[in-house]
Amino acid sequence: MSETILQVIEKYPLITAFIEDKTGPPALIKLLTTITLLRKKIGYSIEDDPMFDVNKINVNLFDNIEKNELLEILKYFVLVTCLYVNDKDFVDIVDKKKICSEVLQYIE
Repeated sequence: MSETILQVIEKYPLITAFIEDKTGPPALIKLLTTITLLRKKIGYSIEDDPMFDVNKINVNLFDNIEKNELLEILKYFVLVTCLYVNDKDFVDIVDKKKICSEVLQYIE
């Protein structure tokens, strides 16, 4: 993980607290929904998907973060999502590769 990503994450401890918070949607949905929210805040055109409804999470969490830092946070959430998926036994290897391939394209 790049030093820039780590600096931004350390600057905003609320991000770590958000990830560790077990309330709300299941972890994978929460991570993917957060990626959707961050992409919207950065300015990407995103099709609405009821499964990843950003209103299921705290949409104000990233309001006071600069746009260039949002990109670093997006990278962090993509990496955390891939780590999470790869660590789970309930996701088969094909789905793991598919999920990670899909989210990794958001930071390339």
